[in-house]
Amino acid sequence: LFRQGNPVRTATPLNRIRHDRGQFKLDGDDDRDSRFRHVILATAPCQALELLSEFDELTLLREQLQQVVYVSIATVHLGYEEEVRLPAPMVHLAGSPVSRLIDLGQTGNEAGTIAALFPAQARGTDLSHDELVLLAHQAMEKFHPRLAPPHRSRVFVEERATLAYTPGLMRPRTITPLRNLFLAGDYVETSSSNGLESAVRSGRMAARHVLRNLEKKSASVMPGEF
Repeated sequence: LFRQGNPVRTATPLNRIRHDRGQFKLDGDDDRDSRFRHVILATAPCQALELLSEFDELTLLREQLQQVVYVSIATVHLGYEEEVRLPAPMVHLAGSPVSRLIDLGQTGNEAGTIAALFPAQARGTDLSHDELVLLAHQAMEKFHPRLAPPHRSRVFVEERATLAYTPGLMRPRTITPLRNLFLAGDYVETSSSNGLESAVRSGRMAARHVLRNLEKKSASVMPGEF
């Protein structure tokens, strides 16, 4: 955007979005006289709730945003003796708390290092680090019975890693009831259920809507008037 001659302001936290005579004003913007025809809101749902709190026409949208719940994903690294290997670089497990085991030694890392991936855990039901390490070791015992405990372990927990796809969840759409205000993010309804893909697709959809509006505006204005 900057290379194309558009102003880009960083480190500019916004407090609220307001709508005045068909244009948007961003509270917190250093340029208090700035007005914008379009806004693409690409924040987490909790920030979007705050920024959109002034609009009566967005009551249903705010209710949808309040229903969006994120879950965490845990990965456990286990360090065994170098001769400990899996039958393949990656093994998928069924009927186990661990969804996958990855032999990092077979992917160019230190031999004997195993990564155990746990599926998404809802907030409030997360296991302790010791419990995660024990479950990961028990998953390894399926391939190495009576395996000695790992001599080192490390737990990585990614908070708010992905959406909790609960039954009946109505994800917001890119287009909102407020003209020229669009949403983008991993929680936005797209043809993909994957969070990262939804974030990218919703951003592209929002950008296309803005471009269409600008093209219509340009086509309807006499030369020299736009």
